[in-house]
Amino acid sequence: VEEDAEKKCQGRPRARLGRPSGQFGRGGPVGLEYGTLPLEALDSIRPLWEGLNVAHGACSVHFAARYQGLTFAARMAPIREKALHGRVRLDVLRETADGHLAGYCLSSVAGASGEVDSIFIEAAHRGVGHGDRLMRRALEWFATLGVSDIGVSVVYANDAALPFYRRHGFFPAMYLLRRKG
Repeated sequence: VEEDAEKKCQGRPRARLGRPSGQFGRGGPVGLEYGTLPLEALDSIRPLWEGLNVAHGACSVHFAARYQGLTFAARMAPIREKALHGRVRLDVLRETADGHLAGYCLSSVAGASGEVDSIFIEAAHRGVGHGDRLMRRALEWFATLGVSDIGVSVVYANDAALPFYRRHGFFPAMYLLRRKG
């Protein structure tokens, strides 16, 4: 079952978007740039997040239906709430030619704790360090805020993602089990 789930976790859809405004700079391969978008641009990651959600549903051994029923609005509601009482940051990878978003890392701080809420890189841009770069940007942001208690949730059976998180200092702290119902 886990081997089948790992295979399902690979391919993710690509989405075309208009050029959102924000702060951008070079630093990646030719034709790509990293930047930070304001929370008002959160909807610009919707197609990417939907691809991630489909992949999570395919990976999930026990809760695929939960992902199938999850909408972008429902997932972003707690992020928007965090923005009212804490801080939220949206780092993105963007194609310079047409403004297409190719990846993002959504991070937040509530109280003294930080969370990498969501991170996704399109399949065409994986394996060359873009996820690492976006994660480093988020971790640097946490450091500037003095936040060292940082968590990330990983879908059960998405074992292929665990080495990525380990490289950035994340290790299992507990198992969170949910009752099916």
